[in-house]
Amino acid sequence: MKKTIEANEMSVMRLFSVGNEQFIVPVYQRRYLWGKDQWMDLWNDIQNIEVGEDHFLGSIVVINPQHNIEINQFEVVDGQQRLTTLSLLIAALRDSLIQSGGEQEESIGEALHGYLHCSTMFNKNLLKLIPGKLDRDDFAIIVDRKIKEMTNSNMYSAYQFFKGLFSEQNDLVELAKTIIGSLKVVLIQVMSHKDAFRLFETLNDRGLSLSAADLIKNYILSKAARTSEDELDDIVETWDEIVELVGQLDHLRFFRQVLLSKTDGVFSFNKLYDRYKTVVDKSDSIVDLVDELKEYAVSYNQICTATTKYPSVNEKLRAINAIGAATSFTLLLKLLKNQVTEQQLVSILNLIETFALRRAICSWSTNNLDPIFNHLALNTPVDTSCVEYVKGILTRADYVPSDADFVANLKTKNFRQDDQCKYILERIEDHHVNFSKEKSIANRSFVHIEHIMPKTIKSKSSKKEYGDWESYLGTDTALHDIHVNKIGNLTLLGSSLNISASNNPFEEKKKNYAQSSILMTKQLTDCPKWDIAAIQGRTERLAGIAAAIWNL
Repeated sequence: MKKTIEANEMSVMRLFSVGNEQFIVPVYQRRYLWGKDQWMDLWNDIQNIEVGEDHFLGSIVVINPQHNIEINQFEVVDGQQRLTTLSLLIAALRDSLIQSGGEQEESIGEALHGYLHCSTMFNKNLLKLIPGKLDRDDFAIIVDRKIKEMTNSNMYSAYQFFKGLFSEQNDLVELAKTIIGSLKVVLIQVMSHKDAFRLFETLNDRGLSLSAADLIKNYILSKAARTSEDELDDIVETWDEIVELVGQLDHLRFFRQVLLSKTDGVFSFNKLYDRYKTVVDKSDSIVDLVDELKEYAVSYNQICTATTKYPSVNEKLRAINAIGAATSFTLLLKLLKNQVTEQQLVSILNLIETFALRRAICSWSTNNLDPIFNHLALNTPVDTSCVEYVKGILTRADYVPSDADFVANLKTKNFRQDDQCKYILERIEDHHVNFSKEKSIANRSFVHIEHIMPKTIKSKSSKKEYGDWESYLGTDTALHDIHVNKIGNLTLLGSSLNISASNNPFEEKKKNYAQSSILMTKQLTDCPKWDIAAIQGRTERLAGIAAAIWNL
């Protein structure tokens, strides 16, 4: 039985020299995009190869479902930019060698010309690489030495770039040997898009840069390739818009949460491709399917960046993102698609915030979050009862911690200096402000978390930086590590005060705290001493305030 995934390291010579192998970039792939920076990186790599050494360029992933007697055709699913650039470099080297006039140079040049082609029993001059449809004509003109017919294109620019560099070289023969012999790639062959998807998922888990989402795109657009050319162009354009909307966000999470918002049943990431394949196969119109995906991409972008048309909703979305409640996007996608009202969105976002924050503080398992939000996405009515329905689910005793559990965990939790902690302190500050009617934080982006009792107090460097807190605390020093990250020891501080504040023991810090516009920080000046008892008392008080803010 043939392996479903097969990887082989090989030289450029081996990659291009097998006469009956052809690489095909699917018609729906983006066109050639590499530019001068990438070309120069490749050239520098070539220049830096030492005699007898090799240089690894990266991987090329292809689908090779079955061998054909005439020709083996590989569909390129990753590495098209690298493969295309190598082909253009070889074409430029071929022409430079032939034009140099030497007999050996001309012989090597003609051999390189053969690398750019493959042959069958009936056709001796097929292109080795078939780029996407937008680049095919330009590529054929370069490879078939019809440059006079060339119009301005990125491929032609790449060809000219390398040809210009070759014109400055004294020994093109040695350079050719280095390029075809010492440049190495790994050719990864898989039997299907499904195998490729699983490969990409594995590589991503190991921190390598391959996009499994491209496999979903490939399958959708391979179906689209059966439509008219105009429809295919529209679909490819729409897909590019989807990619731009999702941008640097997690593409796989987007695709998974779209399906969770519209289909019943939770599934893992390794089943994502199978689920999309089923959806695509059942779709009556690929155009409609991709258009709907774009609608979801617009909503997903708005959720992640907090940029809906409603300022009040955006404020709550920033909170959801700060506390790490991304699983709720499944429900939010459905709500935005169904255009529920601004007030309904705000009310539901408040419920999600309380639900997610209480669970996070109490370290509840996340295993049932996807089923909960999948159920809500499919069953929440799109009418005046939607808020009550969501509330009924998210306030279930088996789904969300009680007040007693929430307060107890708040008092014992060691907080990190992250967005969640900052948001909790900001909301507690809002409580102080609303109670006092005073103005507080003008611009929260310039505010950070401050440890009142410093994180480190015993070392010489910490005493130099923060002051002699070890002496100040006395016997309480033994309890420092237990209480330093409790919420009672944390406050908010403007960046401009941080250096002066952190370099002083408590009495000196109070002088800076008194200047703060943040009420919870200013109130610290009323404390005669900052010791473990003071931290415990403030922890108790802030935990009570938090329970009132995120109430059920």
